[in-house]
Amino acid sequence: MGYYSGATTFQPGPFSQGSIPGNQNQFHFKYFGPYLQDDWKATSNLTLNLGIRYDFRIIPFEANNKMFWIDPSNTKGGLCFANPTLLTDGVAPAGNGFYRYCGRNSPKSSSYLPFAPRLGFAYRPFGDNKTVVRGGYGVFFDSTETREIDNSGDLYPYVIRTSLNPVTQSVPKLTDQLFPATAALHPVSAATDGGQFIAVIISEDPINPYVQQFALSVQRELASNTTLEVNYVGNKGTHLLDRVNINQPLPVADPAICDANPAVADCKTSKRRPLPNFTSPTGRLTAAGSVTRTTTRLMSSWRDVAVTLLRFSCTRIRKAWTISPQLPASVQQTALRDTSTTETLNGTMRGRTSMWASAS
Repeated sequence: MGYYSGATTFQPGPFSQGSIPGNQNQFHFKYFGPYLQDDWKATSNLTLNLGIRYDFRIIPFEANNKMFWIDPSNTKGGLCFANPTLLTDGVAPAGNGFYRYCGRNSPKSSSYLPFAPRLGFAYRPFGDNKTVVRGGYGVFFDSTETREIDNSGDLYPYVIRTSLNPVTQSVPKLTDQLFPATAALHPVSAATDGGQFIAVIISEDPINPYVQQFALSVQRELASNTTLEVNYVGNKGTHLLDRVNINQPLPVADPAICDANPAVADCKTSKRRPLPNFTSPTGRLTAAGSVTRTTTRLMSSWRDVAVTLLRFSCTRIRKAWTISPQLPASVQQTALRDTSTTETLNGTMRGRTSMWASAS
C-alpha cells in the first residue's frame, strides 16, 4: 500500500488475455540471409572478389493481430487495425472515422528484392609487383526491431491508458484499490480515443535501411622499404531509422496577434495540429496531440581520402604517415599523423606510438 497522485498506467484492456499479466505482444520477425562469395583469379595480374547476399526480412506482424499503424487515407488522423473481428464486436464498426480495418496484418508486404552484392578487385596494371590498384563495393541491409514498434499493439481495446487520482490523500491506498475496474467496451471514436498514447508505432511504409560502402586505393612501392598508398573510402546510408512527431503544430499565421491574445484565431496549439483527431485528454503521457512513429526517411553520406607513406627497416620498425582530410566538409581539416609500430626481432617487446608529426 502507499500514496500516489496522478499515476498513469498501461492498464490491460477488455480484450487482454485474463491468464497473462499485462498485455503481451508477440511480434514476429523472420530473417533469411543466404549468400555466395568466391575469389576468382581472372588473369595473372587481376583477381576478382564476387559475392551476393539475399537479405530477406519480413515486415513484422503480431501473432494475435493486435497491430495498429497510422492510416494514411485519413486526413484528420486515424489508425489501421489488423484484427477484422473489431468490425463486428462493437469496437470499430465501419465508418467510425478513427479506426479502419485495412485488410492485412501489417502495413505492407515484404520486399522480395533485397539483393546485396559484394564486388572487389586487385589489379597490377604494369604486370610487376610495385603497383597495385584495389577496390571494393558492397550493400549491407539493416532492420527494425521490437523497440521501434512496441506501441503498435498497446492501444484500445487491448490497453486502456488511465490516470489514477485518489479521492483523498489522507490515508494510504491499499493494493487492491490501486487499479480501477477495466472499462466496458465502447465504440471507438476520435473524441473518446483520440488521446491515446501513440509513440514508437510502426511506420505505415516500413522499408529496411541499408548502407552502400565503397573503397578505391592505389599502392606504389617507391623503394625497397617504402610504399605510398592513396585511399578513397566512403559510404552512403539510405532509409535510415528515425522517430518523428507527425502531429507537430503548424506555424501561426500572424505571431503578432498571438502575442497580444494567445486564445484567438489559430494561436492555440490544438488548432494547428495537422491531424486533429489525435488529441490528449487527462491521463496523457506525451505533449498534447503528439504522435510519434518510426520512419525510414533519413539518409547519410561520408567520404574520406587518406594518403599513407609506410617505411620498413631491418629492425622491423614500421612508420606510417597519413594525411586524411574528410570530404565533404564546410572546413577541410588535414592532419599529418605518425602512427608507428615497433617490434623487436626476438618478439619480447612490442610497442605502439601515435603522435603528430611535422611536415618535415
